[in-house]
Amino acid sequence: RMPEAKLSSWCSERRSLEEQFKYKGIGEVLLTRPSNKDDNIELLEGLTSNVFILYQDGTVRTSSNGILEGYARHLIVQMLQKKNNDDKLECQLKEEAPLISEVHMWKEVFITSSIQLICPINRILIPSRSDPKDTLLQPS
Repeated sequence: RMPEAKLSSWCSERRSLEEQFKYKGIGEVLLTRPSNKDDNIELLEGLTSNVFILYQDGTVRTSSNGILEGYARHLIVQMLQKKNNDDKLECQLKEEAPLISEVHMWKEVFITSSIQLICPINRILIPSRSDPKDTLLQPS
């Protein structure tokens, strides 16, 4: 199902995710899914935001499939596309989901939303169902 609008039912679904995962000073809950290609996990979006990853090679990746494309995301995508065409910007936009297994190649992570516009992410905490310790991801 492709999200196209915020529905009141999403608020109820989101609340249970926030109660389950928004702890220990967590600022946003990020949604993931298994990759179709291999055993990787795709990083999709936040409960109230869109996710962008700047890779060390200058590639900027953000999912375009299975997400609600917010207005702030639209502005960033539009700016990156225009800069690439006009100024030959050193960043190349790829609208595909970043992979958790590529964290060693990440340079920066940021989220966008209508309220915060752009917010840098320093750490991503991945809860484990089988291990009592959570996994902490940090860009290089």
